[in-house]
Amino acid sequence: MVVTVHPKTPPYKLVYAALALQADFGGINIKTTDTTSAPVGIITLLPDPITSKYQIQDQHYTGDASIDYSLRGYDTIPKKFGLYVTDQWGNVSDTLFQTIKPLFETILDKSRFQAYVLATDVGNYQNGLFNLSNLWDNNYGEFCYNTQQPILPTGAKPNIWPAWATFDMGQTAKLSRYVVWDRVGDGNIFVWNSGAPQTWVMWGRADVPQDELMPSDTAHLPAVGSKTPGGWVNLGLFNAPPKPAHNPLTNDDIQTWKNGFSFDFSIDLPKVRYIRFECLQTMGGTNNYYNMNEMSVYGNPF
Repeated sequence: MVVTVHPKTPPYKLVYAALALQADFGGINIKTTDTTSAPVGIITLLPDPITSKYQIQDQHYTGDASIDYSLRGYDTIPKKFGLYVTDQWGNVSDTLFQTIKPLFETILDKSRFQAYVLATDVGNYQNGLFNLSNLWDNNYGEFCYNTQQPILPTGAKPNIWPAWATFDMGQTAKLSRYVVWDRVGDGNIFVWNSGAPQTWVMWGRADVPQDELMPSDTAHLPAVGSKTPGGWVNLGLFNAPPKPAHNPLTNDDIQTWKNGFSFDFSIDLPKVRYIRFECLQTMGGTNNYYNMNEMSVYGNPF
């Protein structure tokens, strides 16, 4: 008996064929697709400065259909990166080589940051102690930024939930990423708890801000890079890492929290000067406040 078969292209080859590399802040951005959602590994190489032999720099394993991530920590000197794709059975694709010059990145000068209060912005708890300016005072102690929203009947918005606040970075910049440090508290009582933001949207714009009510849920957000009717650009919907399953939390869990959480912006976003932080949900389920200790923003202001 003769059986005719038509083997399909294996997933690792499909992923390799769709690989696209571009310069990113402090490194490279890697995009590709895996229409099968099969597990694959994307391996990044760079030549050793002494031997010139290519060495593994990163191993990114995923089963996502849409793959988009960045590797950072490199200077702005052009580098010849190599990438190949492998699968769980050890199959290996060809290697894609591409010379890329990483983009310049620096921490933005927080001494230029200041609140830019608009009518629908949320108020501060105990005004004078827990102000928005605490987000950029380089103090990681208990004098954090803490909002206070009245609990009012349904439909009495704004300033109930979600809630947002606006600030001026004092400089227009192409943003790359930001780091958030949340409140710790005595005995670590606020770790993965209380008013620490769990889900939020970062909005930005370069022109003078216009006030408006922001979309109240994720279903009504404009696409990343697109604008609201009032001109706010969606810089991204973000989620903090979920609480670890350990009970109680381990020392490593606590240290991870204290180290802060870093979040990347899309490389395709326009330059912005003004930021609006909209909290959609907190880790502790609070409905009349959210809080954070500190925020640092990175990018290219030149």
